[in-house]
Amino acid sequence: TASDSSYNTSDTIDIAITFSEIVSVTGTPQLSLLTGSSNTAVSYTSGSDSTIISFRYIVVSGDSTDDLDYVSDSALTLNGGTIKDSTGNVAILTLPLPGSSASLGANKNIVIDGIPPTITASSIISNNLDSTSYAKAGDQIFLTFTTSEAIHAPTVVIKDSVATVTGSGNTWTATRTTDILDTDGAVSFAITYKDLAGNNGITLTTTTDSSSVIFDNTAPSAIIVTMTSNNSINDDYAGMGDTVTISLMTSENVQEPQIILDGQSLAITGGGYQWSSISTMNASNMEDTLTFTVNFKDFAGNQTAQVTTTTNSSIVIYDNTAPVINSVSISSSNTYDSTLAVTGDLVIV
Repeated sequence: TASDSSYNTSDTIDIAITFSEIVSVTGTPQLSLLTGSSNTAVSYTSGSDSTIISFRYIVVSGDSTDDLDYVSDSALTLNGGTIKDSTGNVAILTLPLPGSSASLGANKNIVIDGIPPTITASSIISNNLDSTSYAKAGDQIFLTFTTSEAIHAPTVVIKDSVATVTGSGNTWTATRTTDILDTDGAVSFAITYKDLAGNNGITLTTTTDSSSVIFDNTAPSAIIVTMTSNNSINDDYAGMGDTVTISLMTSENVQEPQIILDGQSLAITGGGYQWSSISTMNASNMEDTLTFTVNFKDFAGNQTAQVTTTTNSSIVIYDNTAPVINSVSISSSNTYDSTLAVTGDLVIV
């Protein structure tokens, strides 16, 4: 009989039954084994004309038992064959009771594990300071997972590179540090694993909690930046009480930007890649061409260069000073004296 060990799917186990004298075997007798949720009938393979006959059991997926044994003391059947001694006496087929001192289970410690392991929980995050769903060069990615049973140390590939794996039993963590050679996009992974009996689990490439990490090492840019006022006469100018709007469109979704106009930090509206700020002109504003700064970064924390000009060359000049009359003069077109006028002369003020 096979040696004491754990056996997995496709493993072959030979089981020997010893008789008190030499027997001859014809046909294909069978031995019924306890192999989990259903019994398995294994067939005779060799041993005729000896005291030991053998049956071969090949483990199939789903078989499982902590200590292989046959079903009962009547588990050996002829199945249309014969087992007889040299004088033609039919052999007594009664086996030792399962679990008794002479039984298979008592004499051998054969563990059957034909059930492949599965990953019951998996999650991926990064240590990015802005969002654990994003990563940039230098960030670490952590893939944690739990299996249905103890497994050998798994092999984990994260974004095309073998990760460092720690853990034991059925709880594991794979870690990889990203670098500038990684390409932007969703972080892919693959977990390859097998249980202690050698059954291979199905390679896992998705998380069970729908978590994901996007690698983004590219700073966003400003696609459109405009500045305009609601002045009814000229939107390049603003007076007291007029509003000035700065609008921003970025190359990708970004975190809420910071917009400063004429030294004042403005409230922000919008989201994604479209943002704007509105400022009402007041006495604290300096009369001049209005200056502004825009700072923003994406969800991975990539910071863009500070924006200080519009993309369409638009400007707004703040002018809160009413015009005054510096001088007044009057003259006429009279050919003799411009200080006099007669009917028909043109008077110019």
